[in-house]
Amino acid sequence: RNILSEALSTLVPLLEDSRTVLALCDYKASGKSDEKAMQKITGEDRNSFMELEIPKKLDLLKEKYEVDSELREHVLNLMAVTKALVMNEGILNKEIAQGDALTLKIRSITLSQPPFTPQAGGQPALDLTRKTTDTTRNLKAGELIVLSDAEIIGALVTIAGFLANILEGVQQYAQEVGATDDKKEN
Repeated sequence: RNILSEALSTLVPLLEDSRTVLALCDYKASGKSDEKAMQKITGEDRNSFMELEIPKKLDLLKEKYEVDSELREHVLNLMAVTKALVMNEGILNKEIAQGDALTLKIRSITLSQPPFTPQAGGQPALDLTRKTTDTTRNLKAGELIVLSDAEIIGALVTIAGFLANILEGVQQYAQEVGATDDKKEN
């Protein structure tokens, strides 16, 4: 529970900083140089965003800036599981599950290398392939949640993937609105 709690604690500051950076991208792209508008973005608007629940933060990023993650539901469910682990002695209750059950979704990554085939000069080729899969586990209200080592590692992979998706979305948005010196590559 501590590992998951620590990993998930990175989400809130990342989302808040992402919203601020995205708003500053719009500001830069507008060509304005209004100090009060900038202070509003980094002060009042940031504070308003900080007060939102995480699903509402994600909604705002998606609706206003088109920044989202395919792992959104995974992470929200991981947050509910972690809440049950931390605050409810590992028991999933109906309030946390928001019903009678909760589906835990975890992303896994498997790396594999095909059999060795000699390359020119006899050097082995590093030809790793990556396969991502999602696993699910249905948890019922009233159930004691015990996560396996593989589920904990998968949860960390899921959180890392979510963070990467958000950061990629921020970078893409900055390029699209012209707030970077980089040109969008097609």
